[in-house]
Amino acid sequence: CGVAKNYGIQVLLDGIDGDTAVSHGLLYLAELFSVWKWRTLANEVRQLSRLFNRNPWTVLWCYGLRPMVPQPMRKIWRAVHGANWPVRVANPAIKADFARRIKLVERFRIIQEGSSKPARTSKGDHWRRVTSGGFPFVFEIVDKAAAAFPLELRHPLFDHKLVEFCVALPPDQKLCSGWTRIVMRRALADALPEEIRWRSGKTYLGTNFSQGLLRFEKPLLEAFVLNPPKIIDEYLDAATLRRIYHRYSFKKTEQDALTVWKAVTLGRWLQQTELTP
Repeated sequence: CGVAKNYGIQVLLDGIDGDTAVSHGLLYLAELFSVWKWRTLANEVRQLSRLFNRNPWTVLWCYGLRPMVPQPMRKIWRAVHGANWPVRVANPAIKADFARRIKLVERFRIIQEGSSKPARTSKGDHWRRVTSGGFPFVFEIVDKAAAAFPLELRHPLFDHKLVEFCVALPPDQKLCSGWTRIVMRRALADALPEEIRWRSGKTYLGTNFSQGLLRFEKPLLEAFVLNPPKIIDEYLDAATLRRIYHRYSFKKTEQDALTVWKAVTLGRWLQQTELTP
């Protein structure tokens, strides 16, 4: 956004999560399994494994077999393997008494129950993803961030007509011969170089976030962690947060970066909204 502002750009086209708008179409494997199209299923699994360097049995299980497992068996598996882990495992800086007071584990379990009922078709999975409440949340965040420069973001890949078209496509127009998002690859034949159009992987942004946060915001992070606002004591354990930040400063892991970022964001929001005591 800052670079765009320097060039005098006022409106910027954004490509946020075009993968979801178009869909990888991986649940096509479950559809093939359910109608006993074994030869096509085997070919798709073999090609996916080759193109994306994944174990074929892992591909078959994750996208072909697991979605077909009945819900009662899922619950038994989760109970046996301890999949219903406490929220504090995901964010150990959260105070235990605060988590109990707002019934955080129960809230998380409700979300888990919803996510443990996966779609069994490519279209069903696609619809669930594009209607997720996470996207309005993301758009609100990036739009507010852009407005600070000021800059207006547009999200053409989430135009409702385009999304409706993509959701309505048959599954073999999303996944074909191991190639995900095949309809987009074909549509861009005259617009992209072949090595980009048929690229199987992409850059992982998590590493850039975890390293960039410490590189550009270290003074802010350290000031907050070493001397957190008093109101934070109600929500977070300061000693635990310091240990996490110390570990993050050396290892720069994405999980620790997110924990620290969330804590600092909460503190800054409380300060700016004057909700601190």
